[in-house]
Amino acid sequence: MKKILIALSLFAMVPSIVVANSNNIMPGESSQELSDLDEKFERKIKKLIGQMESKGYEVRVDQTYRSQQRQDFLYYAPRLISQKLGLEKLGININVTSTRHSRHTRLKDGIRASCAVDLRPVGLFTTAQKADFYKNLRDSAVSMGLRSGANFEKRKSSPYYDYGLGYDPGHVDVKCK
Repeated sequence: MKKILIALSLFAMVPSIVVANSNNIMPGESSQELSDLDEKFERKIKKLIGQMESKGYEVRVDQTYRSQQRQDFLYYAPRLISQKLGLEKLGININVTSTRHSRHTRLKDGIRASCAVDLRPVGLFTTAQKADFYKNLRDSAVSMGLRSGANFEKRKSSPYYDYGLGYDPGHVDVKCK
């Protein structure tokens, strides 16, 4: 049980480490800059954020671009830790991302041009209030032809499972050419 609690504590910290990576705790690079998005996608995301703000939400850009090195770390590190702690034998599989091939890692002619962004509500919200934010985000994103992580697979380990939201409800992306 102690191993499980330690692992869960470590994985709960990962999103915060991803955002606050100014001291390079993790390998690779990441960004919160909208200018690191694909140009067409950036315009849509600015419009999406404007729509959310018009509904009374303050929106934080959590992540736009991330290097392939960072993506690989986010994919492999939790799996390795789970394996080393023996959590897999207990049927516990903790991960931060389900893919090594993220739209966050897109480069166009060697320049950052991410086709994915992670958006979060600002403020101290209850889980129910955050779920309302993510439902509004999903509906607005989908109405603009974007894909929402709120429509991804629903996982019981997610705090938003009971609200009918997918495992990554703040994620928004589009297939870029």
